[in-house]
Amino acid sequence: MLLIYARVNSEDKSSVEILKPYLRGKDIGRWRAHFADQFIVKIESSENKDHPWSGKPKKEAEEIFAKTYPAIYSHFENLRRELINRDDQGKYFWEQRSCKYWHEFEKPKIVSTKISIRPTFALDLETRYLGNTAYFLPSVIAGHFLLGLLNSSLFFTYAKKVFVEKQGGWFEVQPDGLESFPIPAASPEKQRAVERLVDRILAAKQRDPTADTSALEREIDGLVYALYGLTPEEIKIVEGAAK
Repeated sequence: MLLIYARVNSEDKSSVEILKPYLRGKDIGRWRAHFADQFIVKIESSENKDHPWSGKPKKEAEEIFAKTYPAIYSHFENLRRELINRDDQGKYFWEQRSCKYWHEFEKPKIVSTKISIRPTFALDLETRYLGNTAYFLPSVIAGHFLLGLLNSSLFFTYAKKVFVEKQGGWFEVQPDGLESFPIPAASPEKQRAVERLVDRILAAKQRDPTADTSALEREIDGLVYALYGLTPEEIKIVEGAAK
């Protein structure tokens, strides 16, 4: 995909506007997502957006599309049969299927793999788009605090009880279960305490993606246990389940 982007960038500047950075589930790690130079061609369905070709007969519409984004059209010619035969297309075969939440990808968000063996949440501030092997939730407010909660041992114990279990201890992150996770009331000071630790983890992962941040994560666990008012006995249960 990087080679396609480079070619389009040099041959057709107009097409760059519809090339969006793309994350697959396997690109998302715990705390940090790794951008692997993948791009998605974002052409919204004419059901959601007016294009120069919208509402035109197919032949005329295709001619307009070819003139509007010539490099993309040239690339699509190599995939013409596959594009025409796919089920998830818009009004025309070169469009994406109808989607009303494209704008949400442009906002700060917390992203997660769809299938996880432990909490694998990361913060995305680069307006990257996601495939169907990943999930995201908006993080405009208190994003770092929420990220700390979701990557905690307490959430891991919750996930193992609520999400569908797969073979080998893996589980599928599901929106309903994620939305049902109770967020504790926390004073600004307590939120900042979690956020400072998350900031240190993110900084360490930025310098070295393989950095060992387990000590900082244990500190977050301690703060999270206090926020939820866990007793020493309950903490033992949580940590035993999270191993």
